[in-house]
Amino acid sequence: WRLARYFTILTNALVAGTFLWMAVRGRMAGPAWLGGLTLWIAIVGVVYHLLLAKPLAGLDAIADFGLHTLTPVLVVLFWLLAAPKHGLRFRTALAWMLWPLAYVGYALLRGQLEGIYPYFFVDPTEIGWIGVARWSGILCVGFVTAGSMQVGVARLLR
Repeated sequence: WRLARYFTILTNALVAGTFLWMAVRGRMAGPAWLGGLTLWIAIVGVVYHLLLAKPLAGLDAIADFGLHTLTPVLVVLFWLLAAPKHGLRFRTALAWMLWPLAYVGYALLRGQLEGIYPYFFVDPTEIGWIGVARWSGILCVGFVTAGSMQVGVARLLR
């Protein structure tokens, strides 16, 4: 339950569930879902390495590498090489914001109830509500920008 407060854990669970579903069903998930999943897990890696990474050792380092580096890289490679890309539009990139926005609401609500916030950028006790709004805006712009670039790449690769 403690780990379920992290975007990293929840998004990695979405990745695992999606790839398990595809393996069991023997068919590919839809382009919009796979595109969003790829964006979300790629942002996990980027945000971690730019804002959150710290030196770890032993099993912590192995788990950290798998969740924040290996999975994002493999999913991006899968999307580039094998995922369907038809029908992706700018409004699709906007729809991909639903998961990160839902997560921010969840993290803030859970933080208010438990007094523990998973990341500094959603912690009003550390950076204030204006800081949370500022960081949320920055991350939102990052998601929309990266999603729009991904739609552009999809159009080139089709």
